[in-house]
Amino acid sequence: MFGITSKYTKHIAELAALVAELREELRIAHARIAELEEKLARNSRNSSQPPSSDKPWNKASRKTAGAEKPEVSANGERHKRGGQPGHPGSQRELVPVDEVDSVTDHFPGNCDNCGAGLPHREGDAEPRIHQVARLPEIRPLIEEHRCHGVECGCGHLTYAVLPVTVPPSGFCARLTALVALCTSDLHLSKRSVQRFLGTVFKLTVSLGAIAKMERRVSQTVAAPVEEARRYITEQDFLHQDESSWKEGHTGERKAWLWIARTALVTVFKIARHRSADVAKQMLKGFAGILVTDRYSAYLFYPAGLRQLCWAHLLRDFQAFAERKGRSAEIGNELLALGRQMFKWWHKVRDGTITYETFRKYMSPVRERIGDVLLQAQFCRNARTKATAEEILKLEVAMWTFVDVEGIEPTNNFGEQGIRPAVMWRRTSFGTNSAAGSRYVERMLTVTTTLRQQDRNVYEYLCNAILASFEGRQSPSLLPQTA
Repeated sequence: MFGITSKYTKHIAELAALVAELREELRIAHARIAELEEKLARNSRNSSQPPSSDKPWNKASRKTAGAEKPEVSANGERHKRGGQPGHPGSQRELVPVDEVDSVTDHFPGNCDNCGAGLPHREGDAEPRIHQVARLPEIRPLIEEHRCHGVECGCGHLTYAVLPVTVPPSGFCARLTALVALCTSDLHLSKRSVQRFLGTVFKLTVSLGAIAKMERRVSQTVAAPVEEARRYITEQDFLHQDESSWKEGHTGERKAWLWIARTALVTVFKIARHRSADVAKQMLKGFAGILVTDRYSAYLFYPAGLRQLCWAHLLRDFQAFAERKGRSAEIGNELLALGRQMFKWWHKVRDGTITYETFRKYMSPVRERIGDVLLQAQFCRNARTKATAEEILKLEVAMWTFVDVEGIEPTNNFGEQGIRPAVMWRRTSFGTNSAAGSRYVERMLTVTTTLRQQDRNVYEYLCNAILASFEGRQSPSLLPQTA
């Protein structure tokens, strides 16, 4: 009898151990399934992924979510796409008469009513103006400069030197600037530029010549770009962001494109790393308020002088809400508080309420968001708990825009500046060399900065290249004052 009991006891113990093992395997499997489901559902609404990476089913869900909240006008009616009733139309403005190249007067021959002949005279009514922009036949002017050699009595042969007004290159400043504008700002490949010059200008230019013109322009704007780098570190506010880049003949070497943006000057840099060392190099000498996302490379910068991007925070809260249980409750409350905050912020931006009123409104919201994030630290979902802990480490940086007037709550300004560069990367597949990366970062700095200041990019490049031909200093990219 004792032997039978011992046998059953051993068997029960084995079964209990097996059940415990299976439970552990089931727990691991459930955790893995939840992780994979969250990864599958990850999109631009609940993470830092770009919208272009969204899967088709996530794009559809975005449209559905947007349909639940249609844009409405002040009277509650739903907006249609395009210009709204009463919206002033846009049309081409007439060129002032003193800038018109030719004027031709047309008079009616007969009356539209009775058919009687009409005299050709002015003054009965204001004429209807119709202006036509007509391109002349485009053909390059080819100059030939002959540097003659004259033999001296001593037997030495001396050749004439080109005047400083003659470009040392075989292409003038305007043509060089046009090529640089096409290969940078317009994102055209060298072959596309080669076809363009041949088709429009009947000009034969080799790919090597186009590359040489790019190098000349890169060297020409190097000093103004460096001056712009120093300028941004002296400003009070700075937006910074980064995006991936490719460098090498086949794009196998991953690099990173960094942007530092102020109200009137933007600077780009392509680096091999996305590390704190690069961020420190970009921000060397800067002591103002830095607006970024939560990327760890910026942890070296004082949290009290930072503003975290609330667009990224809302995506984190959306990720909380899409999980189950207590995490979903926390995420939904944080999203509701965030949306209320943005409603008030938009009123501040539009001048509907004052900044002091906004601060008063934000006091309980600010406190409640902090309390909810503290609760999230004890959430059973490991991802929600970890994200909440990371945010709370930088809690002071969430509210700089409330305490300091003039600070934006998002880093949209920086992200908007880097978007054209991402489009360039996608069409060009990056750069082949370090020299190519310098050309890209410098030209992005030039074109973006000049547009911020409403300055003509082509005219600037023409003046800068002409200055380099004549040995003068390139014009500055800094804001021009009266």
